[in-house]
Amino acid sequence: MPDDHLHTMPPESIEGTLKAILFDLDGTCLNSDHIHYECYRDTLLELIPSFNGGKPITREFYDSEMSGRQNPELVSKILPQLPLHEQTRLWQTKESRYEDVISKGVSPIAGLIELIKRCKQDGIITYIVTNAPKGTCVKTVSSIGITEYFGSHVVVAEECEYPKPHPAPYLRALELAGVSAKEAIAFEDSPSGTRSAIGAGLLTIGMRSTQSDETLRSFGAAFTVRDYNDPKLLSALCMWTKK
Repeated sequence: MPDDHLHTMPPESIEGTLKAILFDLDGTCLNSDHIHYECYRDTLLELIPSFNGGKPITREFYDSEMSGRQNPELVSKILPQLPLHEQTRLWQTKESRYEDVISKGVSPIAGLIELIKRCKQDGIITYIVTNAPKGTCVKTVSSIGITEYFGSHVVVAEECEYPKPHPAPYLRALELAGVSAKEAIAFEDSPSGTRSAIGAGLLTIGMRSTQSDETLRSFGAAFTVRDYNDPKLLSALCMWTKK
């Protein structure tokens, strides 16, 4: 995967007034990584019982080797010897499990709905930028009640040249929004996603749903928050929107 477009220095501020906010989905709009972990853990035990010596994968393994990556990439990484059609069956089975779980109801991260409503009121463009498969993305967005706020403003990595951590998904969102990276910010929760957003030239705010402040900042996050009600975030938004 080419890294030609990766920026080496993360931006420390935006220029002018904020015009767009780009949101990752899993771990950023909702706390879902534990669900993805459990679904992959159970699917691996069912379909590849010899993997990891027959033991369930740990959360630490999932966070370091799998979280934030596109399904085909992560399955190929952990099971390179598995035929492609079996790799596909594995992650599709996992996604089916995940969709069953979220269909029973999940909640957005605190303050998300209020922030999106504020963006709409202030004329700030919003996009979701995700490595999730399109079908899963649509169901996830619906499950947390934000479909009406985003509509078609969704970029999925499978429709881009490369997935995260390459900047291609964020560059595509900026192009569709008609704004420059210096006029937008991104929210991310994973090292992979943070690298993608930083690589696109975006000031990136880390969501501490899966990773520590130290980890996210080491990948270039300007600062981190626990949720969208964080006073540091609200203060920054007032400055960037001049309100």
